[in-house]
Amino acid sequence: MTLAPPNRPPGVLLVSAGLPSTTRFHDLRHTHATRCLLAGENPKSVQQRLGHASVVITLDTYSHVLPSVQTNAASRLDGIIRAAIAENSFLLATKTA
Repeated sequence: MTLAPPNRPPGVLLVSAGLPSTTRFHDLRHTHATRCLLAGENPKSVQQRLGHASVVITLDTYSHVLPSVQTNAASRLDGIIRAAIAENSFLLATKTA
């Protein structure tokens, strides 16, 4: 993507990026934060990127994306626990053999 000269209207830049010309800066900021959280980025890191005074502000504002984040975290934890159980079972089996 090539950037337009600074004297071109913002709508032209948005359209050249494949976005509606009515996209607001706040829409881009909100999308960025939401996508970061959905990708598993640490909320503290997102808070710092957005310049929020506290991570509480970030979590309160973007809590609508957290249920899926929590589901993903629970799935990862389940995998970790299952792997640990399997490893311990293997270790116990090799100690008794």
